[in-house]
Amino acid sequence: MQVWQNNQEIKNGRFLIQKVLGAGGFGITYLVIEQQTNKPYVIKTLNHLQQSREDFIDRQEKFVNEALILKGCRHPHVVQVYELIQEDGLWGIVMEYIEGEELAHYTDEKGQLAESEALIYIDQMSQALAYVHQQGFLHRDIKPHNILLRKNTQQAMLIDFGLAREVLSGRQSSMTNSTTEGYAPIEQYQQSSPTGSYSDVYALAATLYHLLTAQVPMPSTFRSYAPLPPPQHFNAQISDRINAAIVQALHQEYQQRPQTMTEFRKLLGLADINSAPSTAAPATLATSDDPTVDNFDTAKWQQTLVAASNQTSFNLAAQPVVSSQKTVLRSGSFWRGKNVELEMLYVPDGEFLMGAPSDEVGSLAHERPQHLVQMKFFHMSKFPITQEQYLAVMSRNPAKFSGERRPVERVSWHDAAEFCERLSSQSDRLYRLPTEAEWEYACRAHTTTAFYFGNNIHANLANYNQSNSAGKFKSNLVRRETSAVDIFPANNFGLHDLHGNVWEWCADNYHADYRGAPTNGDVWPAETDRDRRVLRGGAWGCNPQECRSAARHWELAENRSNKIGFRVVCN
Repeated sequence: MQVWQNNQEIKNGRFLIQKVLGAGGFGITYLVIEQQTNKPYVIKTLNHLQQSREDFIDRQEKFVNEALILKGCRHPHVVQVYELIQEDGLWGIVMEYIEGEELAHYTDEKGQLAESEALIYIDQMSQALAYVHQQGFLHRDIKPHNILLRKNTQQAMLIDFGLAREVLSGRQSSMTNSTTEGYAPIEQYQQSSPTGSYSDVYALAATLYHLLTAQVPMPSTFRSYAPLPPPQHFNAQISDRINAAIVQALHQEYQQRPQTMTEFRKLLGLADINSAPSTAAPATLATSDDPTVDNFDTAKWQQTLVAASNQTSFNLAAQPVVSSQKTVLRSGSFWRGKNVELEMLYVPDGEFLMGAPSDEVGSLAHERPQHLVQMKFFHMSKFPITQEQYLAVMSRNPAKFSGERRPVERVSWHDAAEFCERLSSQSDRLYRLPTEAEWEYACRAHTTTAFYFGNNIHANLANYNQSNSAGKFKSNLVRRETSAVDIFPANNFGLHDLHGNVWEWCADNYHADYRGAPTNGDVWPAETDRDRRVLRGGAWGCNPQECRSAARHWELAENRSNKIGFRVVCN
């Protein structure tokens, strides 16, 4: 298993790893420098989850075949694939490095974009996608996070083709089914439903919806419970033509959408790329099952949505879904020169077996009895709360190991609770500490092994005391302090750093075992000894067994340590 580290040389010193740019359930991307030319590139590989699968060889073969085809895609708004490399049996795709920012970050900072500006980006992306479809591929993960704006320009670039699928001849050759809540059409959640160009049309329309309204569209899986608010509901400045085109392209029934990018461009008035977008309304647009601005009932929609989310039988998808909500904590400078943001990832409904089996190496009696827990969906912070985030809310930084992107530590349970209270008062969401059940469910992300990446841990996967490891899992890499929160691969829910780095406070009081524990994911208060609070995840100085998904610890609520931090959740 390979996860490359910062400052590691690969290909006999040709490339030097700079940092991880992104990681998810499928792949991991690195920023690298070609040392002879000093030029930056991006390299993408299959991540540790894919490398640990029994069918890894077959998956890597498909990964390579897709890369070879994508290498032939040449379009001014599609990121360029240059070559394939191999390092100790792991293939990597060498791609163009684009200096700039994600369209998602740009929109978060600016808020609702003017229609004229938003259409510039959609014009470019629709042309790029039309080209991709002509080559026989679907993108299947169109969203503002996969569109980059080149620095100091309005040139948009379509990125992340590791999830592309070959659609010519009816074959589906890729390894994953990407579903990002709000942007994925309903057919991508249903393996029996066909996907086509109209699926990317839906996602691009959802992206335009976001640009114009600063709102992520209602997930397609919710829309059997509540109608989709039209974009004009959030932004009255949107023209009738663009509003109607978006509504039609977001139709639940794929047969009712524009079937190609060319058709969608005509609805938007972008058919002639040399002329300005038209604002005249088209003759007919299919909107029969969607609300209009005039008859949309906000209160009824909100009530229906809340009722839908409380249905016990409601289940979004069998596979993990990664999506995010962001709260801007303050304006100012941070590592990308932007606002300090708190990114919250969606954790779906489900059930899991909480605790450890008696035969799990390192397990203890207080992790038993194992018991089935039914979970409602929630959002959890992508990383442990970082020092820059804590400083933005609390106006102080107590951490011993300084670094904006390192987790804050030396915080008591009371400090963490106060952070949640202040953050809630500054935003439109109620933030809190996770319950112990929420923490373990989010950590496991549908896995049953000791760690979310398998039954063994390695220094390339987490920050812990690796000197206690043995055999092939022993490492010479020694860390005696915290590390940046984004250097290790994410789990299936997109969450990072759940094993090691810092212990994380939970809302619950500590109990000696799980007898009588809630089975619905709720907080578990104690009748006596309420000062002891649960800690989860292990820390930089902990042995491997203390960093398992089921491992538990406790500390007095007022105590502080350079091994203790926290993350937050919201519903």
